[in-house]
Amino acid sequence: MRLGFVIPVVAIALSGCGKDTTEPAANISVQQTKCPAKTAQIEIMDGSARTVCGCIEAPGTPLALNQKLSCTVVAGTTVVFGFQGNQISHQILSRGTPAFASSPPFDPTDDMSAPAHAVKFDETGTYEYVDAYGSFPAGKITVL
Repeated sequence: MRLGFVIPVVAIALSGCGKDTTEPAANISVQQTKCPAKTAQIEIMDGSARTVCGCIEAPGTPLALNQKLSCTVVAGTTVVFGFQGNQISHQILSRGTPAFASSPPFDPTDDMSAPAHAVKFDETGTYEYVDAYGSFPAGKITVL
C-alpha cells in the first residue's frame, strides 16, 4: 500500500499554447497538511477524492459518490494528484478547454507506476478532469 510516503514528482508546466515543459523534481509528501508555496495536493483514492492542501477550499473533506471535487488556486500553482488507491487503477484525463497534460495510468499492482502526477497551471480558467477508469472521482481546477 502506498500511504504516507514521500514521493518524487516532476512538475509539468503548461503555457497557454499547450506546450509542456518540465521543472526539476521535488519531494512532496501526499500526506502533508500544509503545502509548499504555489503547490496544491489532491488525493485520488479508490472511489473517492479529497483536497489535501493548497486549494482555497477547505482541505480534507472527502467527496460522496458522484460529487465533483473543486480545487481553486492562483495562476502559477502546481497541482499534485496523488494516487492512494490499492485496488483500482487510476488515470487523470483532462476534459474540455482549457486542457492540461493527462496523467499516465497508475496501476497499484505495479511498483513502477508513478504514484503522483503534477501539473503547473499558469493560465486562468476552469480545467475539468475525470478518472479514465470510471466516472468518479472527477473534478475541476479553477485557476484565478
